[in-house]
Amino acid sequence: MSRGSDDLVKLVARLYYIGGLGQSEVAEIAGISRSQVSRVLTRARETGIVRISVEEYQAGSRELEDDLVVSFGLKHAIVV
Repeated sequence: MSRGSDDLVKLVARLYYIGGLGQSEVAEIAGISRSQVSRVLTRARETGIVRISVEEYQAGSRELEDDLVVSFGLKHAIVV
C-alpha cells in the first residue's frame, strides 16, 4: 500500500469512526464513491489501522439468564 493510500485510509477511518459521519458524507469529503469508502474501511480493519474491541461481558447472573432462556424460549438473555 502506498503512502498516499495509507493517508486516504486514515482519513476515511477517522471521518467515519471518530467523526461519526456516514459513508456518503465521507465519500463526498474524500472525493471517492460510497462503495470505495466501504472498501477502504475494510482495508483499514484488515491492515490494523482500525482495531475494534468490545469490553468483556461479565454476566450479572448466569443462572437468571439461563432461567430466562428456558422460561421464555429465548436464544440468549443478558442480565445487567
